Amino acid sequence: MNLQGRHVYVAGPYTGDDHIISGNVSKAIAAGETLWSAGAFPLIPHLCHYWDVRYRHHYDEWMRWCLSWVAKCDMLIRLVGPSPGADKEVELALRCQIPSFLAPADAMGPTMTDEEWLNGLVEIKEVPCSTP
Repeated sequence: MNLQGRHVYVAGPYTGDDHIISGNVSKAIAAGETLWSAGAFPLIPHLCHYWDVRYRHHYDEWMRWCLSWVAKCDMLIRLVGPSPGADKEVELALRCQIPSFLAPADAMGPTMTDEEWLNGLVEIKEVPCSTP
């Protein structure tokens, strides 16, 4: 898959306690770094965590912001894990005919190289359901 110059939205779980949020932000950044290394321009909405720490915004405002960026991207990567917000992002991407892919379950794990992670992306053809 040629990612050179493509604007890629990184969708995935975010909310939870501080420990869960920190882990989810770290996973999203790692995915973004892999995409960047492959020549893409990743948009990592999880980085808004640092904005929200300083200037609180309601969930609905953040979702409106996120969805506006999804519609402008060339591709979406969905990180594994339950997330109603990420499911909404995938749904919009599919409605806009933006290619969308599910990341491998072992995303950015210590046993997986960047190349293996990229080769493990699976195209999403229909809207997934979040699982608890």
